[in-house]
Amino acid sequence: MSVPNSSASVLVLVHQLAAQKRVFLLWPEGRRADHVDLRMRQRGATARDVQHALENAMTCEPGDLEEGECPRWRVTGLDLDADPLTAVIELDGTSFVVVITLY
Repeated sequence: MSVPNSSASVLVLVHQLAAQKRVFLLWPEGRRADHVDLRMRQRGATARDVQHALENAMTCEPGDLEEGECPRWRVTGLDLDADPLTAVIELDGTSFVVVITLY
């Protein structure tokens, strides 16, 4: 399966991967990203909130792309308290969702 490049196809893949619990809140070295931790604390969000928002995401838009970066996407869904949660993500091929930041 090739990596999707349209908002609609990315949203479908994010739903599938999140339902399979294939969401990373990690940097590639395997340590949790300090920035994601900080943003989760600021929003009062847990890993389960992020998982739920991605599983049930309603919108997906292309994110800002800096030279040399993987494509990023802004995905918005509701957390467990039904509050909107937007995650900026990258796709690791078609295997995992990697969360970069939250707002």
